Amino acid sequence: METWETESPLSAHDVMPPRPLAEPVAALRCWDSLFTRAMESFKVKHADEPESIVKLKYSIRDKKDWTGVFEQLETAKKQYCKEDQGFKPVFRKVYRKFAEHVAQPLLGVSKFVPDVDYVTPVLGAVQVLLEAAKKAATVREVILRGFDDIEMTFSQIELFTQIYPGDENVTRASVDLIVATFHAIESVISFFIKSIWRRATSATLKKQDYQKPILDSLQDIKSQSESLIREADNSEKYEMSRAMRTIMIATTSWKSAIQQIRQDQIIIRQELKNGFKKLLDEFEANQTAQNEHLRILASTSRSPSPAPPVESGTTEQHITPQELLEWINIPDLASQDLEQIEEKRRTRVPAQERARAEQLIQVSPIQEWLRSPRSSQLLVHGNYDMKRYISGLSLFCTTLIQSVAERAPRFLHLTFFCGLHTDSITDRHTGGLALIQSFICQLLCQFDFSRKLPTSMIVKEMVQKGDIHELCGLFKQLVNLLPNSVVLVCLIDGILYYEREEFLEDMGHVLVTILRISSEQSTKATVKVLITSPTRTTEARKPFRDDLIVSMDALALPGMVASKGRLERQLKEGQDDLLD
Repeated sequence: METWETESPLSAHDVMPPRPLAEPVAALRCWDSLFTRAMESFKVKHADEPESIVKLKYSIRDKKDWTGVFEQLETAKKQYCKEDQGFKPVFRKVYRKFAEHVAQPLLGVSKFVPDVDYVTPVLGAVQVLLEAAKKAATVREVILRGFDDIEMTFSQIELFTQIYPGDENVTRASVDLIVATFHAIESVISFFIKSIWRRATSATLKKQDYQKPILDSLQDIKSQSESLIREADNSEKYEMSRAMRTIMIATTSWKSAIQQIRQDQIIIRQELKNGFKKLLDEFEANQTAQNEHLRILASTSRSPSPAPPVESGTTEQHITPQELLEWINIPDLASQDLEQIEEKRRTRVPAQERARAEQLIQVSPIQEWLRSPRSSQLLVHGNYDMKRYISGLSLFCTTLIQSVAERAPRFLHLTFFCGLHTDSITDRHTGGLALIQSFICQLLCQFDFSRKLPTSMIVKEMVQKGDIHELCGLFKQLVNLLPNSVVLVCLIDGILYYEREEFLEDMGHVLVTILRISSEQSTKATVKVLITSPTRTTEARKPFRDDLIVSMDALALPGMVASKGRLERQLKEGQDDLLD
């Protein structure tokens, strides 16, 4: 059963975006604003530039951006590779053999490497020291690869600056990390431009100081990385704490506003019920006066009583209302629909739309329809969005139903919301058939027919089969059994949805049947029919005279907020007028 249009709980703008992926070198552009500041700090903290870098013109201190720094590093690496290739035919084999002879003593270097888990090495160059414990020859290869993941590392760091762009604590930690990185790059460039022989000598003769500048700079990078992570974590905690305080303040304000809205809704709803009560009271007063007038007329022109009928030798068979309900066999659609509409009253229907519908109680055709002691019919055209199957008119109908229900058993109410029963694929109860079946079941449940249902008026097989003509005839006979003291209010909301081709024929037959029952003088009960549509109808309007059609387009926009209570009060006043 289609009840509400599909709608996402949150729009695309309300959903938090996922954490972005780490970008490659392009992500480093965000550091441009920190480059100059970091370079100046680097020059102050490490004032002495290595002599080899200065003389061979591999300096990074005159570069204006990251591109220049990395190009200088790349140039030094390429130069180192060229030198290594040049020595291969003469020295490479001897170098390897020489290095292997001293590999074991170099294991002592491992004691200078802390036994920690370098899960996220800023440059990855800490592998140099670990590999050096195996053999010094691999140090060159690892250093060449040590900076391969620098792009990913800086992309991760860049994510912190995106999350906390204005946080000076994170900015300072980022600058310190860049300074440490500059120093490490400078140390590695120095390593690249040394001669092969000098490095080998350093590895053999000075194992205590083997690659000490690189080790120190890498340790500094690790320390600064941890500091940056701590600052980012502290900023996260601070932002979370501030957000929670903001939420708590807003929540307190929202609770107060919601409580005020609820109180206003109670007042508004009661006002609306009172309006219905006044109109219905007027109706009952008018009907009482009319019945008294008819009684007087009947007493002055009474015909002789007819002779009592001759009793037949056979007794007519009857069925109970419960048996008839079992033959029709449908759920309580009216109660289900009313519950859904009431639940979504404020969330699905805008306040202005509700207010426009409530203004109907001030329209004279509506007042006359409800006050008149005679049977009456009315069609109301709204000016709403037909894509939403529940409109302000739907809420108007539910309030009217509640007001009428308070006057049971004299007042009976039958209701059907077409907009909630439009999908014949997912809902077994759609169209004119579901409407007339629901009306019959509601009538059987609200009025005590006792055993007054002769089997001659019902064809069981046709009822069980769902024959629309049989059911319309049955409904007419049931209404004819109602006494003249009963007021039957029939509400059909959203009839426009049944002007579709698949519903039109059955809907037309049911609508004409209900209107004919309300118009016939032979109907003892007062039958009031109210049909609503979110927009103008084409077919449903044909049985109505122009003066029985109300268009909300002709109504001025209300100068008051939606008030269900006000509408209930006005309806109640109308009911009281009819009773007086």
